[in-house]
Amino acid sequence: MQQYTYIVYTLTRDDGKPVPENVSGFAKYGNYIAHSSSGGAGFIGPRQDGDGTLHIVEEWSSSRPLIGRNVTVTFQDLIAVDPETDACTVVAEGTWELRFALRYRDSTVKLPVKDLHFTDNDGRECTIHEMSVSSLSFRLHMDVQKLEEDDWHFQLTAALRLKDGTVEPIASSNGGSSGTTGKASQKAYYTGSFSAPHLVEDIEAIIVCDTEIPVS
Repeated sequence: MQQYTYIVYTLTRDDGKPVPENVSGFAKYGNYIAHSSSGGAGFIGPRQDGDGTLHIVEEWSSSRPLIGRNVTVTFQDLIAVDPETDACTVVAEGTWELRFALRYRDSTVKLPVKDLHFTDNDGRECTIHEMSVSSLSFRLHMDVQKLEEDDWHFQLTAALRLKDGTVEPIASSNGGSSGTTGKASQKAYYTGSFSAPHLVEDIEAIIVCDTEIPVS
């Protein structure tokens, strides 16, 4: 089973003002985690928070727990992107290197959703067998009905509702499926990533295709 670790870097201004919305991250970025298990990294960020804070998020996946905890990350040239022309402008030149020990607690919470049914956007019947939520994402393991013999797709929309009533669409998602020809359903997984970190205890529900799944 794959295990997922998220690292979040937060960028703020020293004068307390919001980071401009068109600041989109760094021109160059690199990270290395010393560990002996097989795994890989995926760059997810950056994400703009409501208070003008910029979060740069990356995801590490591994078939085993991370063994080495020494992290070296390098950022170079903070850039902004013109929303009309997509032209990039360097707003702060430089190279910044961070070295730190990766220390974290597992914030993942498994929800009691076995055999919960819902319908995807195209009318396929879906049955969730396992669901987990963390501070940055949620993940579904489910069976998805095939509408046709060679139908290997499914279409989901998702959002989260916080306890203060705020509803946020997910920032990004990925998923996949596998099955056997001739079978009426397929095994599938779906991961939805949030636009900003949230304490799990602040999340009231995950909304998947208009079906609300309580978190707490």
